[in-house]
Amino acid sequence: MSIDPNTPVLLGAGQATEHLDEQFVGLTPQQLGARACQAALADTGAPETLATLVDRLACVRLFVDSVPEAMASVIAPFGRSTSPPLSIIQQLGLPNACCHLLSLLR
Repeated sequence: MSIDPNTPVLLGAGQATEHLDEQFVGLTPQQLGARACQAALADTGAPETLATLVDRLACVRLFVDSVPEAMASVIAPFGRSTSPPLSIIQQLGLPNACCHLLSLLR
């Protein structure tokens, strides 16, 4: 059996949540995504080494990313990212990653 050399490999997994309790900060979706990515990198056991090897970061389009610009200030009164995956890449300092914003609608 041969494996396609372009087969993605998952080396670590991470999750980030925020609860409405005394430790609530009010993180943006991109900040939560960055925390999940940091957890996934930490899960690999070699986060500094592997961070330079990440070649892409993909995010699923959120509702706030999909509304017309005229409605954006109502849905996201404190602003929104024009490129959520790029915001996460910049927060993590991934030097070689490109970004993809995915839509689940066809």
